[in-house]
Amino acid sequence: MDKKKYLSMEYSRSRKKKKSLKKVFADTPKKKKEAFVANYLLKKLKKLNINRKKLNINRKEKKLIVTWSRASTIVPEMVGYTIGVHNGKEHLPIYITESMLYHKLGDFVPTRVFPEHPSKDPKNPNKNENKIKRDNKTRKRDNKTRH
Repeated sequence: MDKKKYLSMEYSRSRKKKKSLKKVFADTPKKKKEAFVANYLLKKLKKLNINRKKLNINRKEKKLIVTWSRASTIVPEMVGYTIGVHNGKEHLPIYITESMLYHKLGDFVPTRVFPEHPSKDPKNPNKNENKIKRDNKTRKRDNKTRH
């Protein structure tokens, strides 16, 4: 494709011209993005693999690999390792399995905590009694308005 045609598509104002040029460019094959993995994370994994081969150990070490890179993609080299992923407050350990491949590390570690609903706590009965009293009052009002 000519560079002039490409530039004319960008700066062209007519819809017909843009559509015709888009059809021409639609046939070109698109490249897939490579999986992003932080460099220091790959270096740590390679170092562990080299040590494992030197010692002739078949199973993977249970050493925790700590990372802040939530955007890193899980690649086949990581399978079997435990990676501590930062959630903004602490590092949560994740054991990497084959079903996790090509997902992001951040997908498995939530950053926000959902506040739990108040439970019926036997240690604090006053809290529950007040709630029941309020519910009974609203029921009485509802019954009065219905009749």
